[in-house]
Amino acid sequence: MREDRKRAIRLVTGQLVGQAAMLSVVPVYSRTIPVFDVGIFQIATAVALIAQPIATMRLEMITPATRSLGLVRSRTRLAYLVSSGLAVAAMMTGFGLWLTHSVGADLLVGAGLLLLGYAWIAIDNAVMLRLGELGPLAWRNALAGLLAAILQLTAALWLPSAVALAGAVVLGRAVAILLTYRPRPPAWYEDRPAIDDDSFGVERAFPAILAGVVTASALQGLMLTVSVIFGPLGSAQLGMAQRIAGTPTSLVGQGLSQIVAARGSAIIRARSGVLESFVRSTSLRLCALAAIVCATLIVLGPLLAVPVLGPEWETAGTLIAVLAAPLSMYLVLVPTMPIMIMIKRERLLLILNSFRLFAIVLATTVAGLLTRELLLTAAITATVWVIAYLLSLASLGLAARRWDREVDPR
Repeated sequence: MREDRKRAIRLVTGQLVGQAAMLSVVPVYSRTIPVFDVGIFQIATAVALIAQPIATMRLEMITPATRSLGLVRSRTRLAYLVSSGLAVAAMMTGFGLWLTHSVGADLLVGAGLLLLGYAWIAIDNAVMLRLGELGPLAWRNALAGLLAAILQLTAALWLPSAVALAGAVVLGRAVAILLTYRPRPPAWYEDRPAIDDDSFGVERAFPAILAGVVTASALQGLMLTVSVIFGPLGSAQLGMAQRIAGTPTSLVGQGLSQIVAARGSAIIRARSGVLESFVRSTSLRLCALAAIVCATLIVLGPLLAVPVLGPEWETAGTLIAVLAAPLSMYLVLVPTMPIMIMIKRERLLLILNSFRLFAIVLATTVAGLLTRELLLTAAITATVWVIAYLLSLASLGLAARRWDREVDPR
């Protein structure tokens, strides 16, 4: 237990260091890069996050709970191939649009670069979790952020553009992967792929992939809808607010997700029948953390936005307080909801995520068109967002209880 706690602290600390470094350069590029270009970068980030589940086919979600290493190996190769193909296709399309001087060129090239960085590190991180390589994973968490921050700072000073910001992210992650890569164990090559309880055919893969797309779309739905109604300037303000309000999740969310994935997948592989207890205790602890984060954002967001980001970002400061509740709850959902895919509840996850996406987009569209007020639109959407999150948490608890009864009917 003590060793598990040490590993957990290392993972969270590594993520904290890396993301804190990336956050530290935001005040620099928010001043040196035009707001319009920052908005393009935010939209490219949203597009890449939405496309990532398609690129990886959600194989990174089931990898930690997969018992056959041979199966992990073959799936990993497939995920690398598909993600690379989609990323290159987006970038080539963007290069073609550059010839016509289209604004969409920067967007597509940036999205392709970010997709490559997000997908590859997600795939290899999942393999490290399955192999129990938590020490190197902690180092990777730190290095990916530190290197990206240094490169983004360089871009902000010497090549201020959306594409340069995206390129800094992917290059930093690529170097971090290379520096922390470890040779695979002999079982990686000897264990043959098997069709067993770890099967992930079309009947599971399709809803899992679609659920991932919908999840990212729901998270980014507010910003993308706002970009249509209020334009790039509105999306820049909202994107910056989401970036700052989502800082706690960025700082420790991935580390917490890795801890939950490592422990939860071990329980699932062991078929021990204690998953519900694990989900309940984990969710309660994360909810307590989210409540503290929410209160802090509500108080400090409006106070510090202008001094830290600059006078043109005053609206973003108010939006930080408005979005504090749903983005704080994301600290609870990000680590726990992947368990749904591990226990073969992809269809339920798809239904929940689809409801959340529909509710967020509908609330944003109706409020935006009727009020034409960005702050009021965000407040209405945030309320709907929280309700949808609570429904997802309740459903996860029930799904975990059913899983325990299936694997251990005593």
